[in-house]
Amino acid sequence: MTRRWSSSPGAPRAGCAAQATACRTSIFALYNACVIEKDFVKGRQIMSALLSLMRLLEQGGKFVQSIKFGCELAGLPAGPVRKPMRGLDEDQMRELETTVRTLKAVIASIVGKSQKRESKNVIAINA
Repeated sequence: MTRRWSSSPGAPRAGCAAQATACRTSIFALYNACVIEKDFVKGRQIMSALLSLMRLLEQGGKFVQSIKFGCELAGLPAGPVRKPMRGLDEDQMRELETTVRTLKAVIASIVGKSQKRESKNVIAINA
């Protein structure tokens, strides 16, 4: 019997991409917002922030190199790219590092806003 993705009772509810390796906290925030909290407004905000990274990764033909460098930024050494590919130059590394840093700050503010809103609700209920 062949199981299809959508009909399998144990099928995952989300996919995974290479970006998840390089920016796992951002992807976890998206998963938590949409799947765990069912807060799709927050999920859309996080996904909008992720689009800047995705645009950068998917343009210019340096996807693998960018993911490897992103892993290194995340503390996961990925080693050099294989020939005939060349690694990122200094400008590309700087642009990716700036994009990742900005992304993390934006997502932290999105997640932080919702946590503050939740804590206000708890205080109001307990008051």
